[in-house]
Amino acid sequence: MAAYAANVAMYSPRFFLGRVVVDGLVIARPDNYLNQRSTLGGEGRLRGQPSAILLGANLLAFNAELRSRPLHVLASQLGGALFFDAGDAFDAWPAQPKSTAGIGLRAVLPQLDRNVIRLDVGFPIVRTLGADPVGFYIAIEQAFSSKSPDAPNGLIIPANAGALGQ
Repeated sequence: MAAYAANVAMYSPRFFLGRVVVDGLVIARPDNYLNQRSTLGGEGRLRGQPSAILLGANLLAFNAELRSRPLHVLASQLGGALFFDAGDAFDAWPAQPKSTAGIGLRAVLPQLDRNVIRLDVGFPIVRTLGADPVGFYIAIEQAFSSKSPDAPNGLIIPANAGALGQ
């Protein structure tokens, strides 16, 4: 079975609003003898579309977020995000990407081992069949798994390391 995958991530330098995070993922399976499938939609790569609504041998995904600087409240951090997601899971090229845009809230609580808790509200721009005009998502961890360039290699994240990803 031949399968090819590429993931590219870019973090902007911090500026007065926060930081821009861009992430892209491509999975191509030209000879898919094992019938492996990828899904897209829901709380991760295509917020605003129903969970796992897109299914296919190939995957194309693009995510961009503007993550705000954190507001420190006691031992917690609160932040926000504006996002744009686009992508498709499909069997035959060319892809026909769907897209969403939205807004989210982020919280890092020391009681939860400094994991990010997020609430996202996504609005489909190009909708899939059966998609509602708005999608609400609550999840732990960021929507896509790019690692911040400021994050240390260890498990302990210093208070000024940008646990919210900004």
